[in-house]
Amino acid sequence: MLEVRDLTISSKNKVLVDGIDFAINNNEVISIIGESGSGKSLTATAIMGLLDKSLNKSGEIIFEGKNLLFLKDNQMAKIRLKKIAMIYQNPFNALVPVMTIEKQLEYIYKIQKKNVDWPRIKKLMEEVDLSLEYLKKYPYELSGGELQRVVIVTAMLLRPKLLICDEPTTALDSQTGLRIISLIQRLKNEYGISVLFISHDLTLARIIADRVLIMKKGKIIEEGPAKEVYNNPKEDYTKELLKASEF
Repeated sequence: MLEVRDLTISSKNKVLVDGIDFAINNNEVISIIGESGSGKSLTATAIMGLLDKSLNKSGEIIFEGKNLLFLKDNQMAKIRLKKIAMIYQNPFNALVPVMTIEKQLEYIYKIQKKNVDWPRIKKLMEEVDLSLEYLKKYPYELSGGELQRVVIVTAMLLRPKLLICDEPTTALDSQTGLRIISLIQRLKNEYGISVLFISHDLTLARIIADRVLIMKKGKIIEEGPAKEVYNNPKEDYTKELLKASEF
């Protein structure tokens, strides 16, 4: 449903993503794992069409027959949220602090020039285990886990085909993080969406992913079924990531 071909992203002096290739199938979870600076989040940002204008880019990101990498802003605006949505790693920065949750969800429909689908909002709130009372609250009144669940509602609102999760548990404690992982799995199964899950934690990837891609210094150095990579890593770097995930 999405194919990345020879994606290269560079600044003036450095190659940040170095000619990577991968594909995401329908109803599949792909996880990109790597340390900070490996290029995994840049890859997600490229798919969303949100790369810094100062960066150079080449290659293809094929979605529904179009190369997303070179679409104009107004063309990408028709794809974001409606077809490809993203959950960012810090839910505290993903919401407007002076607007209630209700107003923020309404605004998503407004910018897409759609009528507010209240049955959809209510259903999603129930699915993320938040009562409708939360709609009247402001972000500062919610915990980190509650905020991330609200962000998931915003991402799922317009029924995307692909959900990108960029380190969605980093700002959360371990138990809350595992609950968020479980929630993403449940939504993926219920709605039949595809998920690109980005993390530095190979153990989390083992829980949620069908396939794993290991990135280091802008390159994919190892890939395969999640259980196989976890149980039988080939690269020393992958083994290091596993050791780090144990703590």
